[in-house]
Amino acid sequence: MFKSSYGKKGKDDVLKKSLAAALIAGLFLFALCGYVFVVKGGEYICYIQPLDCYAVSLGSFEKENEAEVFSQSVFQRGGGGNVFFDGKRYFVLAEIFLGEADCDAVVKNLVSSGEKAEKLDIKLGAKTLRLSSSSECSSLKNICEEIVTIYQGLHEKTAAYDDGKCSFSDLSKTASSASQKLFTLCYESGGNLFSQIISQVKTSAESLYSASQSENVASVRKSAANCLLLLRF
Repeated sequence: MFKSSYGKKGKDDVLKKSLAAALIAGLFLFALCGYVFVVKGGEYICYIQPLDCYAVSLGSFEKENEAEVFSQSVFQRGGGGNVFFDGKRYFVLAEIFLGEADCDAVVKNLVSSGEKAEKLDIKLGAKTLRLSSSSECSSLKNICEEIVTIYQGLHEKTAAYDDGKCSFSDLSKTASSASQKLFTLCYESGGNLFSQIISQVKTSAESLYSASQSENVASVRKSAANCLLLLRF
């Protein structure tokens, strides 16, 4: 169960119980869509199709600082508190789901309990990248697929922890292992045109490792979501 710092009743419990009760419909890896690699004029071009995600939003704001303030209250209640900008407004997210049914179930539970929750559709990773070699194309594909696999595993573990079905030690091991996988992929990848993406992945891996040592499930949830949002590059 949650530590005593998350032991408040009322809305805190509603959010925790709703996140714990997600259906975990499962990830279909082919939903990550295809990667199309084209060699043109000596350039290696990678076309990445979007990945559809579904987030539970607890509020939206015109100003980023207002969203950041509200995100802290969501974080304290056990949600990720990630701030997502769609180009117009800043949304504060409790969780991101790869299955629409999971998100719909949580939103329904929260709304019926008096929360102002809504589903936010997010498309990740629709991108055209020009790389310098076929090995960079392969590395990018591996990183994107690993990020999705990592997120699904952590999502299932955080839900299990919320529901009292595993210890934080179990969750910590999963998060630590996930960060190591990302570090390994970064180490095995290279190339000047690819360096900015690698730097972002390393930063996320470091955040994920720190979260694994925190004994705070909200930190793991937030770091895992940030990894997934990386697919927007």
